[in-house]
Formats: sequence, C-alpha cells, structure tokens
Amino acid sequence: MFQSFQSILSMKEVESYSEKPRDPDVALAVSNGVFVWNVTNDKNNEKNLHIRNSLCRQCCPWYQNNIEEEVLLTPKVQSNNATPFLINIEIVLNKGNLVGVCGEVGSGKSSLLSAILGKMNKECGRVMIDGSLAYVSQQPWIMNATLKDNILFGTLAFYRHVLLMKILPSFQLVTQPKLVKEALIFWAVNDRVSMARAIYANRDIYLLDDPLSAVNNQVSNHIFDKAIRCALKGKTVLFYLDKCDEIIFMDCGRIAHRGRHVDLMSHNEQYVSLIRKFLNEDNENNLDQSSDDYGSADDAGSDEPAFLLDNRLMAKDEFIPITNGHLTKEEIVEKGTIPMSTYNTYIKLAGGYMFSSFVLFLFAVNGIASTMSSWWLAHWLNNGVVNASRTIGNETEYHPSIRAHPDIHYFEFIYGIFILIIIISSLMRSFFFIKASLSASNLLHSRLFSIVLKSPMSFFDTTPVGQLLNLFSRDLDETDCRLPPCNEALIQNMLALAVSVIFIAIVAPWFLIAVFILAVVLVLLSRVFRCGLRDLKRLDNVSRSSIYSHVAATISGLTRSDPCF
Repeated sequence: MFQSFQSILSMKEVESYSEKPRDPDVALAVSNGVFVWNVTNDKNNEKNLHIRNSLCRQCCPWYQNNIEEEVLLTPKVQSNNATPFLINIEIVLNKGNLVGVCGEVGSGKSSLLSAILGKMNKECGRVMIDGSLAYVSQQPWIMNATLKDNILFGTLAFYRHVLLMKILPSFQLVTQPKLVKEALIFWAVNDRVSMARAIYANRDIYLLDDPLSAVNNQVSNHIFDKAIRCALKGKTVLFYLDKCDEIIFMDCGRIAHRGRHVDLMSHNEQYVSLIRKFLNEDNENNLDQSSDDYGSADDAGSDEPAFLLDNRLMAKDEFIPITNGHLTKEEIVEKGTIPMSTYNTYIKLAGGYMFSSFVLFLFAVNGIASTMSSWWLAHWLNNGVVNASRTIGNETEYHPSIRAHPDIHYFEFIYGIFILIIIISSLMRSFFFIKASLSASNLLHSRLFSIVLKSPMSFFDTTPVGQLLNLFSRDLDETDCRLPPCNEALIQNMLALAVSVIFIAIVAPWFLIAVFILAVVLVLLSRVFRCGLRDLKRLDNVSRSSIYSHVAATISGLTRSDPCF
C-alpha cells in the first residue's frame, strides 16, 4: 500500500506545453510537432518498436526511406524507445475557420486532437493556442444526472439557446414538468448531449472528434448546419467533413495532404479512394435502412424539422426510458424477505437438490459420528475401568486402570471406527461442499456475464458503470468468499444443535419445554433484527455502486470534460 502511494506521489506533474501565438489572427498552430503516448519502461518496448515500424512500412511506402532520418532528428524519442505516433505536424488555424481532419482508421485523427489538448507527450516542436478550448470526444461522457445537469453543470445561462439548436430530438419532453417522470429519449442522444454541452461552453476553439457518427444523414446535416455552422459561427472549429474551409488528410500519424475538398478530390488519389469508400459504406447503410422500413422516399424531401424526422426514422429502434429526467437508471433496491426462488436458484447452481442432499447427508454423518464418539468415550470411561493391583514390597495397592479391562480392544475398536468415520466424512464433506460452492459461483458468474454480454446497447447507456463494477466485484465476492463459510457454519451449527437437543431430550425430556420457549423468543428476535440488517446490507451495496459510478465517471471524464469547464 505504501509503495502504491509512493509511486502516485512521485509521478511527474502534468505541465502544459501550449503557448500563445504571436500572430493575433492565429487561433491554433502546431509547428514541427512530434508527439508520443505514455510508454512504460518494460522489456517489450523494443518488440513494440519493431512492430510499430513494420506496420508503418506496410502502410506508408515512404516510411522506410524517411523514418530513419526523422527519428535521428528527434533523439528524445529514440532514447525512450518510443515510436512517434504523430510526426512532423504542421498546422495553422486562423480564427473563425472551419477545418476538417480526415483519414483512415488509426491514421491519427483522434491523437491529433489529444496532442492539441495536451494529453500526449510532446517530444519536440511548438503548440500555440490563443483562446479557450471545447472538446467533443468520440465516446460521450454522461453523468448519472438529468439532461439539464449533463449539459449545464448547474447553471442555466444559454439554456434556451441550446434547445433552439434542436440537437436533442426529444429534449423538449424533459423540459416539460408533466412529462419529466416518463420522458423517452432515443438512441444516440448521448452524443448529442456532448455536442450540446460543448456549444453551451461558449469557447473560442472547438475540437470535434466525429460527433455525428451515431445519427443519420438528415440529423447529421441539420446539426452541422444549425449547430456547427450557425451556433459556432466565428469560432475556430477543428472537425472532419467535406464542408469545411480546409481539410487536413492524415496518414500513419502524419499530415499527408491539406487543402480544400475540391482540390483534394482533383489531385489526391488517396483522398479520393477514402471518400469513395465512405460513400459506398453510406449507401449500404441507406439500403439497410430502406429494407427495414425505417422511412419512405418522401422523407428526404420533407419539410419537417430534422429532429422530427430523426424521431420517425428511429421509431422502431430501441428507446431508453428516462426516470425523473435522468439519462441513467437508478439501481433497484429489493424490499422484504429474500424470495424462495433465490434459494432455489442457488441450490440448482450448486448441483441440484440431489447433490445438495448428499452434501447435507455427509454433514449429518460427520456430526453424528462426532457426537457418538464423545458419547462412546464417556461410556468407555464409565464402564471400561477396573481396579488393578500392584505389589510393592509387602504392600499391595489397588488403582483404577483402563488398560487392565478385559474388553479394552472392543472399546478401542468401536472408538476407532467412529474416528475413521469422522475423518472420511470430513474429507468427503469438505470436497463435495467446496465443489458445490465453486459450481454455484462459477455458474452464477458465467450466467451473469453472458446476460451482460447479450444485453442491448441501451443497457450500457442507461446502467452506470459503478453498478456493473460493484456487481462483478463486491457482490460476486460475497458468493465466492463469504457465503460458503457462512453456509458451512450454518449447517454445522444447525446439525450440532439438533443432535444436542435430541440427546438432551433422551436424558431429560422436561428440558424440551425450555427449548420451545427459547426457540420462540429467538425466532422473534431474528425476525426483528434480520430485517434491519438485511436492509442495511442492501443500502450498503447501493451506496457502494454510486461511489464506484462516481469514481469511474470522474476518471473517464478527466480528458473529456476538462476542455469544456
């Protein structure tokens, strides 16, 4: 634990490497930039470097001829055994420009935005920024709060202005008091919440990392025209689309070409092939939508607002019910006693009723053998002792002796049988009980994991990650580590109590009256205290889920929310 805290406290401070440009017309500029991600010093660095170089040689025909020269120009990169992910980045964005970034998957588009945000290690070059930044990531960051809180973070300025952008198709439902409790929000709304949050932030420079990938063409065009072109007019926007003032084409972590869309289509074959590939995929998606009857041919020329078209096009898609205006669902807390179906499910997972009965039989045999061995030992001491004589000189002494009894071998044989039964039953009981407990834990985890994997995407959009973390960590740990010892202690104590009551009842039957009275009192006390303990345990699990959710949301939102607030 001390070493963990020491490693955290000894980490280097994150320093901003951006500076203000000298030209007042420049909003963002990167000069001769070389950026790498954080690299751990392990034995696989040389292997990873070789793999990275091989992949780059396959992707870029000019890589083999030029990479050695450029790595020599960046000695820090070579000394750290880290291959530069972004090399020779030269960008100049004037204020008010809308600049697009495009390229194949893995070409470095998102890494370029991360480098501008200061999330990568700058090996050399300069990053100049004049103004505040707003960032819309590929994976939106959503808190377990209302739509208003996810966009406004507690303030109400420009709230109506964001609504007029119609980024959220059903956002008006959540603003009406009568419909707050039963609002419906459609798929892909999380991306639009992230976009609305950035617009509300009212920053000077906007970095948009594919914010329209989860919406259809009509809504994409509407958001681009109304939100990006209109609401962000006069802002500096780094985006990727063919309607930009300038387009930066990236390939293998480099800026391969730049210019207007028309110029790149006329003179750049790589850019043309990328656009054709994108258009072919888009046409296939449109054919799939038409075959599923998502809309008619009249929708494209309809005068309806884009957010209404979006609602109608996704009418057959899966929707997410929102309770109390929240984007995520609250964890359901069970009330009352644990139903018998829960015990039934656990017994079936442990091997079924036959196997569980066999395990209980072994516990009973072990308990009865232990009790009978104690009883036989007492019987032996009472009936297996005789007076043995010993002569010392002229005097003869008599003393009790067990070994002098003529039937000593008989007593030893019976006692040895009980001990052998105890040993064998203990081994068998432990083996089969552990097998049943492991079977229940493994099957419970497998079924739970299978259900989570087969869940629709709406489940992950509305379920806080803390609930899943708590479920697969704390709750399953209860069934793996804490429940088996409790079950074993319960079975042993119940059998020991039953055997003890039976033997006492044989010796003193009148004692059953006191046993009955004590049993009634203990049952009443258990009913009273068990309800409170059970509810406290449930509240403890729910509160832990919220803590996990808050920590996970905070960590995941560090790189996504900082540029906006």
